[in-house]
Amino acid sequence: MARLLVWDEALSSRMAVCADQTAPWAAARPLLKALELSGHGIPWLFGAFLGILQGDAESRIVWGNVLLALLLDLIVVGTVKALVRRPRPSRNQPDMFATISVDCYSFPSGHSTRVAMLASILFLLPGAVTEVFFLYVSSVTVWVWVFSVAISRVFLGRHHVSDVLCGLAIGYGQAYVMTILWLQPEVLKRWPFVLFWSYIDE
Repeated sequence: MARLLVWDEALSSRMAVCADQTAPWAAARPLLKALELSGHGIPWLFGAFLGILQGDAESRIVWGNVLLALLLDLIVVGTVKALVRRPRPSRNQPDMFATISVDCYSFPSGHSTRVAMLASILFLLPGAVTEVFFLYVSSVTVWVWVFSVAISRVFLGRHHVSDVLCGLAIGYGQAYVMTILWLQPEVLKRWPFVLFWSYIDE
């Protein structure tokens, strides 16, 4: 395990090609920071609320469950970070958008868990879910986005390679859990979702 950690840190350091303005690919840093924002929790939470408030009846159910999935992701990632407490790579710059206390830790990559979970939900739950999301993007675009966000975490020096790989695995696991817990209208009408449902069912 010690050897794996040393290898992981060395590989991650070599791959941090956009970590700061002196890095080899520093010119690409603004693009990777835009990718970072696209996988951030706050825009997705805002988007889920907007989908609930503005969508039709079917899409509101989808966005309501996506909101619950995002909350699940925050709980899982925050708990694991607090337990593992792995420091971020030394080349990480303190310029991330809207961070909280546990974000000082590196394992797992929350961006990776989130994008993998959202993408996997599309393919594990076909039908209405796919129709709502694929109105805007193709399946290839979704997976290119997932890969781009994940690799950008290492390129920016935010995470080690293992943080990202484990994050992707955790994200898929969360998506699988959501396929089991996916809430239908009759469930959302019950406590403790009754107040939440009142917004969806308007």
